[in-house]
Amino acid sequence: SSDLYSASSPNSGCVFNKSFTIKQPDSLVISNIDKKPNSCNGDSNGKIGITVKGGLPINKPEYTYQWYKKNISGDFDLLQGCVDSLISGRARGTYKVIVKDNKTGTIHNSIEDTIDLSDPSAISISSTSIKNVSCTGSSTGEITVNATGGSGTLSYSWAGRTETSNTITNLPTGY
Repeated sequence: SSDLYSASSPNSGCVFNKSFTIKQPDSLVISNIDKKPNSCNGDSNGKIGITVKGGLPINKPEYTYQWYKKNISGDFDLLQGCVDSLISGRARGTYKVIVKDNKTGTIHNSIEDTIDLSDPSAISISSTSIKNVSCTGSSTGEITVNATGGSGTLSYSWAGRTETSNTITNLPTGY
């Protein structure tokens, strides 16, 4: 809304009127959350980054960040030294961020959000197929395994072999 403000000079009788609009700042919001989950089950290489808008970011840095991680009891523990919009080297879990605008004075706008960081599922062998040799002394055996879990395309490595697929062939007895 506009309000009329005036200034006058008592000696000259001159009056100056001007309308001004006093606006509220935009609400402080976390406008984007960018999560990179851990690359393998049990790793600690996940990342969380946030983008913040609004509030009254008068001073530099514009916003202050406090990051927390939920513990086994369900409480949040402060992550010392995590004071930026990005945290990295993180294990799976539930994280909380509190953001305040960095305006002058004691009253700050603040917002908080809770973010879950996940692990891919553990890799496991879902099925195995073994084909025994056809004759004593021959190398006609074969093993096929199917694995599930993890992230991305799985690769296979066989002890003492160069094959990289899920099937190895030409195996002798006892492999």
